Amino acid sequence: MRACIDPGHGGGDTGALTADGRMEKDTNLRVALMVEQELRGSGIEVMLTRRDDRDISLSERCRMANRWRADVFVSLHADAAGGTSAKGHHAIHSIHSQPGKGGNKLARLLVDQVTLATGRQPFPRGDRGVWTRESQNHPGVDYYAVIRETDMSAVILERGFLTNPEDAALLFDDSFLQKQARGIARAIMIYFGVKIEEVAVGMFKDIAGHWAQGNIEHLAQIGIVRGREDGTFAPDAPITRAEAAVILDRAIAYILGEVQKMIRGAA
Repeated sequence: MRACIDPGHGGGDTGALTADGRMEKDTNLRVALMVEQELRGSGIEVMLTRRDDRDISLSERCRMANRWRADVFVSLHADAAGGTSAKGHHAIHSIHSQPGKGGNKLARLLVDQVTLATGRQPFPRGDRGVWTRESQNHPGVDYYAVIRETDMSAVILERGFLTNPEDAALLFDDSFLQKQARGIARAIMIYFGVKIEEVAVGMFKDIAGHWAQGNIEHLAQIGIVRGREDGTFAPDAPITRAEAAVILDRAIAYILGEVQKMIRGAA
């Protein structure tokens, strides 16, 4: 089990910038090193395409992963948009990935586990934050080089938008990055079938031993419910009509998404 973690950009290639000039390349490297630490002891071998601030071409990153014979390739980035409203993480996989397999499976796990670990909802693109991009000039070919030129399941994870003030602040906050790293590492572990003891440990501080603990954790894992900012869930607190409507809307969206995946898989 070999995972190549690719901190996007580096050296003279800063990547996207925040409004106050902080650079994408720095947050990418910080979280990549944290992911490596999270995966230690799991039985998964890890290689980083860079460990410091240096220029490495996209093709060389792919060659490194191919030569090492990685089983998965996860390229870590932070997005930018024309305005400031776009926010949230999302993942891109190969146009050739089949539903529930390879890059599609890994991308889904990454988005869902980062959602679970951070409590932040994904950017609403594609299938709940999972999508692909085809080359306009070469139909049937992936647009992104690190997906196109790698021999293994490859995913680009955009961890938020540096053009959004809320996302930008979080993407340079080590406590938040640690949560992201934990979600990324757990996704890779689940992809490889590595058993994770108590996946939801630490998710909500006040539900241990509660009669609905399993239900709450399951609903949180699939993005139906969320906790509070202080890390609690308040399982016995009443909810408002508005909160009930939000939970019901998320549940309907989840069910429809699962039905669509079943239909695509049967086609």
